[in-house]
Amino acid sequence: MHLPKIAGGFSLPHSPPRHSRRASLRHRRQRCTVLLVAASVLVVMLLFVSLHLPSGDSLLPRGKQAASTSADPRSALQASSVTINGSQPSIRVSLATLRADPTWQQLLDPDSAVRQLSDQISLGKAYLARARDAGEKEFGDEMERGVRAAEAFLARSIAIPSQAVYKLEARAHIANMSALILQAKEMHYDIVAAMAALKEKVAKAEEKASKASAQATLASQVVSESMPKPMTCLYMRLAREWALLHPSLDTVRHPFQIHHNLPPGTPNNSRLVDTSLLHLCVFSDNVLAVSAAVNSTVLSSSDPSRLVFHVITDATSFPAFVVWFSRHPPGLASLEVRRVEGESGWLNASYAPVLRQMQEAGAKSFYFSAAAAVEGREPIKFHNPKYMALLNHLRFYLPQLFPSLHRMLFLDDDVIVQKDLSALFSLDMNGAVNGAVETCKGSFHRFHRYLNFTDTRLRGRFDPEGCAWAYGMNLFDLDGWRGANVTGTYHYWQEQNVDHSLWKLGTLPPGLLAFNGLTHAIDPSWHVLGLGYNPHLDMNAISKAAAIHWNGNQKPWLKIALPNYRSLWTKYVSFDDPWLSECGVT
Repeated sequence: MHLPKIAGGFSLPHSPPRHSRRASLRHRRQRCTVLLVAASVLVVMLLFVSLHLPSGDSLLPRGKQAASTSADPRSALQASSVTINGSQPSIRVSLATLRADPTWQQLLDPDSAVRQLSDQISLGKAYLARARDAGEKEFGDEMERGVRAAEAFLARSIAIPSQAVYKLEARAHIANMSALILQAKEMHYDIVAAMAALKEKVAKAEEKASKASAQATLASQVVSESMPKPMTCLYMRLAREWALLHPSLDTVRHPFQIHHNLPPGTPNNSRLVDTSLLHLCVFSDNVLAVSAAVNSTVLSSSDPSRLVFHVITDATSFPAFVVWFSRHPPGLASLEVRRVEGESGWLNASYAPVLRQMQEAGAKSFYFSAAAAVEGREPIKFHNPKYMALLNHLRFYLPQLFPSLHRMLFLDDDVIVQKDLSALFSLDMNGAVNGAVETCKGSFHRFHRYLNFTDTRLRGRFDPEGCAWAYGMNLFDLDGWRGANVTGTYHYWQEQNVDHSLWKLGTLPPGLLAFNGLTHAIDPSWHVLGLGYNPHLDMNAISKAAAIHWNGNQKPWLKIALPNYRSLWTKYVSFDDPWLSECGVT
């Protein structure tokens, strides 16, 4: 094969063999790899030396330093450098130069004076801190002087031309530091013992902090569960008005209804079962909270006449609700107030597991004992008795409570509605039963955060990484609910959890199990949560939300409410009522 000649006498083929090109590329890669490794090693060594040498000292060996040394050897050392063709000093030092440097060798040599003194300085600083903590000022000052002297010696040792003088002074500093360290040990400044004592103190401090935190959490929970004095005053005022208007106790047994401009001859309960209207339910014993939720929904609606509110409370609060809504009717909307005790014909201990569990001694101790809440291993919030309250579990009986209805929007009493909700009622849930906002972000608010997946009854049947959702504003398809027997599923898991082994907290865990595979995720803007505990929520997201939720202990009607959100609730409270000002409700 004829090869063309090129300068230098080399010959190249027109088309080099493929294996030759591969070998050439492989050779180039190997050379690049070697260069990169060498550069990396050099950089690491330079960093190591710069960290161990005093500030301003040269990285060059003594043989390369300036020959003339002034009275201040550091200045002479700092003035020395390497110049190339008159350019600025270069810090490029070869690996061989570093290995030949005496200071480098001494730092790596565990038997060298520099290494020994450096270790003594570190130990001396630890004893110095211990002496200061113990109040030993005299010894602490002496140790500080020794440490400073040793550090100063190390800083200038590289510039000492005479190795003999250097070794003599090094021995003196080593002997002085040895004596100080020995004295510290004799004064019981043993580092191991000190660390053990410190760990014990930290453990005791953590225990105290844990108890203090538990007490603070318990206090916050008690505040959230208790009725403020102004609210108690309002309830008493409403109850007195009820007694004046309804001297017979029989009236408390009948539901209370308010309808605006009901056509003549129309039965009072006709709107309560009219499936063409928008039905909302609230279960609560807090009349002011329910009033704010109702007012906000009515004022935000494009057609309030289509709204029907179903309020269920207990017998104690029923008179206050009746009097309050008689004084403050919900505009064009309809509203009924019912007592949960009025459902006793079917809602009893033989049917509802939660009612049976409320009667058991263990459950009473778990939920109503303050000592158990503070001393127990579970977080205090798990002991909140509201999670066993029947009003809180009524959400699992909507088809039984409203047998004639097809769809129901469930609202918590600590929710404020800011947008028209009619579009939500017409939402296509693709066959799901529960329309809710999902709350999982990353690994937070997944099934495993609420349920005990170490239990074989859950493991394999549910996905621990399943996304949780929120109660507070939920659209329920009651027909689909009945068909899927969601209430029966809830009963099953509630009975399985009689010993609190599957979950500890309230109604969401059984809800996750009962509605598993039956929940449709709605847009997060429908329901923004966290106003009862998170002061850092996005105000833009809050302003755009259809409903905002004060889940948490810092309810808007309490003094511990977060101030940056409270006005969002108070603007829907009927402060024009003189009884509120008389009782000091603000």
